[in-house]
Amino acid sequence: MVEKYKEYFKKLPVMPEVANRILSIPENHIEISFQELENIIKIDPALCAKVLKVANSAQYARPREIKSLQMAITLLGFKTIKSFVLLYSASNMMPGIQKTGFYKSFWRHSVITAFLAKAIIINCQYRDLAEIAFLSGLFHDIGQPAFFLAHGKEYMELHERASQSLKPIEDLEEEDYQTNHKDLGASILESWNFPEIYIHVANEHESLNIRSHHKMMIIYTSIADIISMKLGYALSISNRDELLKNYLLHTNLKETDQEYYEKEFLKKIKEDALFCECQELFGF
Repeated sequence: MVEKYKEYFKKLPVMPEVANRILSIPENHIEISFQELENIIKIDPALCAKVLKVANSAQYARPREIKSLQMAITLLGFKTIKSFVLLYSASNMMPGIQKTGFYKSFWRHSVITAFLAKAIIINCQYRDLAEIAFLSGLFHDIGQPAFFLAHGKEYMELHERASQSLKPIEDLEEEDYQTNHKDLGASILESWNFPEIYIHVANEHESLNIRSHHKMMIIYTSIADIISMKLGYALSISNRDELLKNYLLHTNLKETDQEYYEKEFLKKIKEDALFCECQELFGF
């Protein structure tokens, strides 16, 4: 059944090509990596302009304007730029449905989950995993667009049913389509040659019994996913409080941390230049 839905992603060639180039850049030889990243960005004038825009935002204010791509990459940092290029690529991956409610809701949830996952994992003293957490959050639900491309309005109605019944969306997907967005998302990322960690997150996020050896990343991404849902930023809402409590037992997050992410985080993140650019990219 998964093979049927992968067909709908054949019309989205930009995302895999750019993502593979970005994800394959080594980070251990920083001078070479910076040059490769610059080479990818500079062939796209629109992307180049957006990178410079973020670099010149109030958040990164400098006495003089950042006019070169090289200076922008140095200022923003390799990992931040890497994530931004993937965000930009993602924003262009569904040209036929960019004006739909699904597109805006899907990416709003994915982007907010990404920023939450990054903030939470930094708070838990895993700063070196921050960008992996960000991308894990961004792509954790990537199987859902294939369902929308295949079924359109019918798939949106399925999300409405999930909210009304408080059933997890994957249960209803299984009933209607004999597969779910987790298995589908993992299959899509695998076909795109994404690193294993992102495939496992897509496949096992919001699972109670996690089998993957990337369990920690799956837990942190799932916490971000559930909090994003609790904030109302999801296509369908289900009660995942018990699952969230279970996940929190495996972290050093305090009750006050959870309260902050649920009540204060969005106020702070709206001041972030990268988040503001995401709002413009995805139209939410």
